[in-house]
Amino acid sequence: PPAEGDEENKPTAEPKEMVEDLRLACMVEEIDQKSVPVEPNQRIDQNEILRDMRLARKRLRKLRSSLSSKMETLNVLLTTMHTMQSQTKHTIHHLRAVESEAKWKVARVTNAQETLQAAYQNYLAFVSVQAGNINNQANSVLKKITMLLAITSPLNLIASIFGMNVF
Repeated sequence: PPAEGDEENKPTAEPKEMVEDLRLACMVEEIDQKSVPVEPNQRIDQNEILRDMRLARKRLRKLRSSLSSKMETLNVLLTTMHTMQSQTKHTIHHLRAVESEAKWKVARVTNAQETLQAAYQNYLAFVSVQAGNINNQANSVLKKITMLLAITSPLNLIASIFGMNVF
């Protein structure tokens, strides 16, 4: 059996998976930052942020599904390894390390999904605040129009009565 310090036996993710995982984590963080602008009057591109959220959710679901199937396979392997006496402890140790790494990745995916959900809630809250501000502006304009009508309507009534040539 190989030595415990041998680099060939350490469980490592493929470089492509690691890069994709890192890009996905960065994408979720970027969406989280873009979902609520720093300044209240700052405009956000709604189509872009919703498209990014949809894409991130799709990738996270795909990654979680992939990791779940790998976790099931590892659990089956570990269960069968315990029943077989001929297997070495090194193999079981290696499989446990891979299982631990997969669990850690599932936890990261779950955390990213929660962050994405929080970003979506923040985005909805921001849109709601913007709609409230627009409604307040419309109410202010309508209040001014109402005041103008309250002043001019009695004057119109008086002018129409005296304009009938009744007296």
